[in-house]
Amino acid sequence: MTIATLEDAIADVAADTKKKPLDRGFDKGVSFAVFPKTIKREDGTEIIVFSTNIERRYQDKKGEHQSTSWFDENQLAVVEDFAREARRLIREQRSKKKAEAKQ
Repeated sequence: MTIATLEDAIADVAADTKKKPLDRGFDKGVSFAVFPKTIKREDGTEIIVFSTNIERRYQDKKGEHQSTSWFDENQLAVVEDFAREARRLIREQRSKKKAEAKQ
């Protein structure tokens, strides 16, 4: 599949849930995952894009698992830490790719 824009690529990554995450974490009901995906541009070059999901998981009154993007005050610190970790991981991966390309 050829992706024309970065926005299309990000949407495509979000739709692709069959891949294993590069990293994931869980704390105080909040989970995060970072997914990489290699896409081919129209010019034939390939790039890796990353998609990050941060959500809160809980059980409703019926005992069914649910997810939400609403966080309480205590969970905001976890969200901040997970966002920072995801950004660090993505930057690390990009640095590795640049170093490999120079070799």
